[in-house]
Amino acid sequence: MTAHGPNRTLTWMRNAPSGPPVAGSPYHIRIRGRLTDRFADAFLGMEVLPGRQETTLFGVIEDQAHLFGVLDRIRDLGLDLLSVEPDHEPKLAG
Repeated sequence: MTAHGPNRTLTWMRNAPSGPPVAGSPYHIRIRGRLTDRFADAFLGMEVLPGRQETTLFGVIEDQAHLFGVLDRIRDLGLDLLSVEPDHEPKLAG
């Protein structure tokens, strides 16, 4: 094992945005097929929007770890992931 000096910075760290941490962001996650109640219960805190041939999960994803946790759950349940899209639409007040 070799020691590295304190100035060693990984490429992805140099390119990381600076500034305050971002609060959760809303995401639409599309899955092939319609989820049964049993599968929908695995995504508590997310709105389950069934379609004809796909289901959309909608909810606030707090950070990258949360997103990967949801994606891991989709994989572990053997579901087919179609897309992951952040919702950048401005919300109108009132």
